Amino acid sequence: MSRGGGSSCPNTDEVLFLPVVLGCWRQHELWDGTYTLDDLLDILEVIAAMRAGREGEP
Repeated sequence: MSRGGGSSCPNTDEVLFLPVVLGCWRQHELWDGTYTLDDLLDILEVIAAMRAGREGEP
């Protein structure tokens, strides 16, 4: 994934918006203080674990 400026979403950081794109969070929750940086790191870790689990499925 590119860090901002990617060809698909040039004005959006794809890593920071990943929870929104996957439907885990809503966009307003990123700026209204609902989630903290720790929450973002936690959800990115969960997403990575879910993806790793899918890769291991037959």
